[in-house]
Parts: sequence; structure tokens; C-alpha cells
Amino acid sequence: MRDWPANNALVDFSALVGPLAEWLRAWHDGKTPAPYDGFNIGQRELVCAPPADEALAQLLTGEGLAYHRGQGRDVLGVVIGLAVQLGIEQGRRLLYDDQQVGICMLNDIIKHVPGAHPVRELETAVRLIERLGKGSP
Repeated sequence: MRDWPANNALVDFSALVGPLAEWLRAWHDGKTPAPYDGFNIGQRELVCAPPADEALAQLLTGEGLAYHRGQGRDVLGVVIGLAVQLGIEQGRRLLYDDQQVGICMLNDIIKHVPGAHPVRELETAVRLIERLGKGSP
């Protein structure tokens, strides 16, 4: 599978869903799809779901397809689910970028606050804002 770009960079839509669509087209046309070579789902989704390539490979076996059907999913449902999970990861990347802009702006402000230290992640920024609201840096 392809690696997600470093630094939470976004992926072009066609690169994100193209390999998934190719896999589905081949399956729909009655061909055995080539192994999935697109992006994997996000780390949070991997806690409770198999990697994208494994989920698609399972669909090509009788046992794997029976498992998914037992869970109320057909081939299209699995593929749509993977597309949603890929979109969730892309959304996280969008939010990360927005958070970094906010953290930079916050650091520009707090450099004028005596005793305050630069913020590196969102959780620290939230705690700092809460403390500043109470009157202490």
C-alpha cells in the first residue's frame, strides 16, 4: 500500500479513491481485482478494522465474504466503508493543518505574556487558553 505523505499533507482525491474504484470496477466486471495498492485507513480505524488491503482481499475468499455478509455487509458496503474511512483520515489531515495555524497564531500572542512558553500541540493550547481566561499564564 502507499504511505500517507509526511507532515499530514493532503492527498489528491483521485489518488485517494482511484485505487479503490479500480478494485471495485474489476470486481464488478467479473475479474479478479489486482491487490489493492492505495492508501490505508487511519491509525484510529485500524484499532477496530483490518487494513484496507486485507479487507478487500477477504472479499475474494468464500470465508471472508461469508464473514462480511454475516456482519450485514456486501462487497459494495465494504468498499463504501473503506472510502468513508479514507475520507476520515483526509479530514484529520485538514484539521491538523488548521490546528497548526491556530497554534502559530497563539504563539505569536503568548510571546508577549511573561512566563508563557511556546505551544506545540492542540491540547497544550487549550489548557493555556483556559488558564489565561482565569487570569494566570
